[in-house]
Amino acid sequence: MMISRINLYAVVFACASVAASAETDVNFTVSQNATAVLEAHCLDCHDADTQKGEVRLDALGGMALEARLDLLNRVQEQLFLKAMPPNKKAQPSEAERTALAGWVRGELHKHGASKLEEKLRYPSYGNYVDHEKLFSGEVKTKAWSPARRWLVSPQIFHERVMDVFGLEGRERKGFVTRKFFGVTNPFMLPDHSGVRDYDINTLDGGHLLVMLTNAKWIAGKQIFAARLKTPKKEALLAGLNTQDRWYPRETPPAFEVVVLKDGPPTEAEMVSAIQHQFDCVLRREATAAEVKKYLELLRSSIELGGNIAGLQQMLTTVLLESEFMYRMEFGDGEFDEYGRAKLTPHEAARAIAYALGDSGPDAILRQAAADGKLATQDDFRREVTRLLEDKTMFAGPVDPSLNGKNMRTHESTHPKQVRFFREFFGYPNAIKIFKDVPRSDGYWQNPSRGTAGTPGFLVKEA
Repeated sequence: MMISRINLYAVVFACASVAASAETDVNFTVSQNATAVLEAHCLDCHDADTQKGEVRLDALGGMALEARLDLLNRVQEQLFLKAMPPNKKAQPSEAERTALAGWVRGELHKHGASKLEEKLRYPSYGNYVDHEKLFSGEVKTKAWSPARRWLVSPQIFHERVMDVFGLEGRERKGFVTRKFFGVTNPFMLPDHSGVRDYDINTLDGGHLLVMLTNAKWIAGKQIFAARLKTPKKEALLAGLNTQDRWYPRETPPAFEVVVLKDGPPTEAEMVSAIQHQFDCVLRREATAAEVKKYLELLRSSIELGGNIAGLQQMLTTVLLESEFMYRMEFGDGEFDEYGRAKLTPHEAARAIAYALGDSGPDAILRQAAADGKLATQDDFRREVTRLLEDKTMFAGPVDPSLNGKNMRTHESTHPKQVRFFREFFGYPNAIKIFKDVPRSDGYWQNPSRGTAGTPGFLVKEA
């Protein structure tokens, strides 16, 4: 009986491939190893006669492409979850399962159609990792990470805005727990338990609409001090929003030159302004192609609206670069024998800094990248060790949003490390359960915590 069914499978498969050649891939075939696994473990329940779950696997070649890819996606997920064959049936060996899964994956990759691999990027699938294989040491493949980019976290975005203004010292520390009047943070994380910052989200229209308003406000602030030196100072002051009370003390010289110049700026002055904005926003130099693009934009904008409006348009546009809103880890250069490419020094510096905190690379890390000293494992170890031992660079509140009239959030030398554990164990949900004084209008107090009448804060103390 088995021989006849194998022959029938082969005949049906071959005929179906010919009959459907006009609408399907004529080169579609099932590998010999995959065919053997299908026949041994799948066709008892999923052939023409049985079709359990309305699934038939003996005529893949005769299916329209879309239907076949949909079916293969279902097969891939069942194989990954080890839901098929059912437990009461004879199970394929690991080699057999790998052979079939590899063939299915290859077919889906030909069309970029794997739904499972997209799902596996989500944290909810983290527990499906084969822990025995992960820790057994049997996997000898060299470690690697995919080329990726992910949206910055709310904390990183706030730090980047402070970087644009070049805030330092007490002024920067003050804004750690304050918001900029004209900046709305477009990046929000869910409040469920577990790690929440993944590279699974992308910019959408909502982000860009918010960022457009943000960018205009930031660009206006960047050149405000210089505009106070122009003859139109009185009109500028008369139009200010009385609720928006913070203004940078100085405008960067590269911008001020353009603002105060009576005629159009020279090309060198425009390039200087472009490069300075790239350094403020993206923390790197503009490439030759970027300089050319922004030079054309700046020149045409100045011709249309004058120096101030033209400069502000260029500053705004750089702030809308996707790189400002993403963490980039694409790598560059030659691939090694394992198909891996190293991060660029700029990417490596940011990857190290953002793994340990919310601030971008400090001066030492940026200099190491510029000097080619972020190329080896020892280089990375040196910088990571230095930053872990640094008690001041990342120091600050773990969750500034908890600061209020009667409460100050816990501070740490490395807030991001503490925040990781808080998120993992669901601390954000605690404020929904424990109604601290700022959220309960003082209806309860605990005098046993020191001075009588001193409110107790369960969330903070946890």
